[in-house]
Amino acid sequence: DDTEPNENAFGSNQSFDLLTWNIENFPKNNNTIDELTDIIPDLEVDIIALQEIENTQSLENLKANLGNNWVFYRSDDDSNYGTLSYLINLNEVQINQTPYTILPQYDYQFAWRRPYVLDITHNNTNYIIINIHYKCCDGSENRRLQASEALESYISSYLSNDKVVVLGDFNDLLIDQFNVFEPFLDQPNNYYFTDIEIASGSPAYWSFPGWPSHLDHILITNELFNFAYDTQTLLIDEVFFPNNQSYYDFYISDHRPVGIRFQN
Repeated sequence: DDTEPNENAFGSNQSFDLLTWNIENFPKNNNTIDELTDIIPDLEVDIIALQEIENTQSLENLKANLGNNWVFYRSDDDSNYGTLSYLINLNEVQINQTPYTILPQYDYQFAWRRPYVLDITHNNTNYIIINIHYKCCDGSENRRLQASEALESYISSYLSNDKVVVLGDFNDLLIDQFNVFEPFLDQPNNYYFTDIEIASGSPAYWSFPGWPSHLDHILITNELFNFAYDTQTLLIDEVFFPNNQSYYDFYISDHRPVGIRFQN
C-alpha cells in the first residue's frame, strides 16, 4: 500500500481500535451526519461505542455514508431517547452475537440506559465490549455508585474469564473523594481504568472541554493487563475545526471521543 499515511488516524490495520463517543443528541444539527461522514473514516477505527443516539434512521444514514464494510446497532430502535449504539467496521472485526442489553432490574440506576454488550473477535482474540452511559449530574452519585456495583457484580459473575472492555460516558470523575467507581478501583488486581493518567493530567486532554472535566472512561479487566495498549482523548475539535473549535460543539457534540488501541 503506497498511499500517504493518514495523520489524523487513531487506529491502524495492526491494532484493535475502539472509541467511546457521546455524540450529543444525535443528530444534533442538520450537518451532523455530513461532518461525521468526513471525520470517522480518517480515524481508522474498528468499533465506536456511541451514546445519546436519538434517531435510528440518522444512524442508518451515517452507516450508509461510511460504506458497505460498516454496520450499526442501536439498543432501542423505536425510541427517540438518547440510547446506546455501536458503529462497527467489519474489515477487521467478526461479530459473534447480536449486541444485547443486561441488568434490566437496574434500569433506574442506569437511567434507563441498560449496559449494551458486544461480543467480537479481532485477530483471533475474543473481546467482550460493554457500552454504558451512567446517570448525569450532581445528586445522582448514589445511582452511579449502584450502577458500578451492579456492573462489577455482573462481570465477576458471568464474564470472569473474558477480556472485557467497559467504555462510555460515566458522568463522573475518576479522582473524586466520594468515588462512584470504588467497586472497580477497590480491586486493582481485577480492573484498571486505562484513562487514569488523562483524568489526573492536563485539562487540555479531558473529554468534556466545556466544563472542563473528564467523564468518558475506558475500563479493562485483568485478562487484558498484559496486552500492549494506549489510551487517548481524540481532540477532534482542535484537529478538524482548528479555526473555530466551537463548531465541533455546534455540529457534533459537547464530548470528545476517548479511544484505546490494543496491539494484539
